[in-house]
Amino acid sequence: MNVYPFSSPIILTDSIYTEYGGQVGDSTAQERQNAYVIAEQKMTSYLHTLLLPTIITGTFPYNRHNFIATDYGYVHRVLAASLLSLDNLTTCTLKSDTGCVFIFDDTYGYLNFQCACSLCSCAGYQMPYKFQITYEAGLPTGTANQPGIEHALSIVAELSLNEMAYPRLNETDGDRGVEFFSSLDYSERRKPLRTTALGQSARANYAADLVDATVKKARRAIMVR
Repeated sequence: MNVYPFSSPIILTDSIYTEYGGQVGDSTAQERQNAYVIAEQKMTSYLHTLLLPTIITGTFPYNRHNFIATDYGYVHRVLAASLLSLDNLTTCTLKSDTGCVFIFDDTYGYLNFQCACSLCSCAGYQMPYKFQITYEAGLPTGTANQPGIEHALSIVAELSLNEMAYPRLNETDGDRGVEFFSSLDYSERRKPLRTTALGQSARANYAADLVDATVKKARRAIMVR
């Protein structure tokens, strides 16, 4: 399971938020902190990587191609790599053997695990079970502080903050996108909106456009079996 590792903002601050037009109003400091974390978490989901280089340990099912698609893209380096296999059927324990990992594609987080034939082609109950990888991944330092990313984060944070502080003042509950509007004798049909991890409203779409113009997304990882 891929769990977001931060419980406090790592990029957004009140200063950055207001610099890009964010309205503090009568919101509390805690509400803003929560909104900043939510925005950064959504941005991580949208980019498929963390906003700052972070050390992560993950386990991945063994496959005969020795191919690994990491949970996060923009992999900078691999710090440790092990192959887990069943050590003893009686005690149901796993043993760990060190292997070599080569970064096949750093942006998408595709790795190749290389190990001795005695490890990867062993017979019986010693068949490989899982890969265990410790790696560093995230946008290169400074990238998340580009104006396009900071502006997008501020927009998404304000959308979340509005739901906390002023839920009845929003155009639609949950910041849902509106494609058709009608009131009395007036109506309009708007351009279809994208649904992304940042949201599906016009403002969320604008935030996604800002990000797309700034950095390449680490697309959702594939899995080779």
